[in-house]
Amino acid sequence: MDGMKTNERLLYVRNYLDISQRDIAREMGIGRSTYQYMELGLHGIRECYYNLFRYTFGINSEWLKYGTGEMILQTGRREEMLKMIEQLTNEPFFTLLSKAKKMKENQNIRGYQEIQEDLCKNLLIGEKHI
Repeated sequence: MDGMKTNERLLYVRNYLDISQRDIAREMGIGRSTYQYMELGLHGIRECYYNLFRYTFGINSEWLKYGTGEMILQTGRREEMLKMIEQLTNEPFFTLLSKAKKMKENQNIRGYQEIQEDLCKNLLIGEKHI
């Protein structure tokens, strides 16, 4: 697998998980076209998406970015999810989640996507939040 590009590793992960682009995007809470562009290498991958792979599927971010280390994290997904839940219960994130839910219920998809992006940036960027 040495010499693979990041987008090729995304395809490798998806094939390993035996999941469609639509399903992988849905599990991560992103649009299918967003995932498709990343997998095709049409645009760069934001740091928060690497962390979404980590939280959602237990994929090592360093492996996904650089091809170093093991593809699958050795720590359990349960522990990762507990850390994420702990972060989500902080007041600012809880407020954002509540706003996102209301916007989605009101079919304000653009507003929902903006809040989703804000959550992604603020919650999942960097090891200090993991």
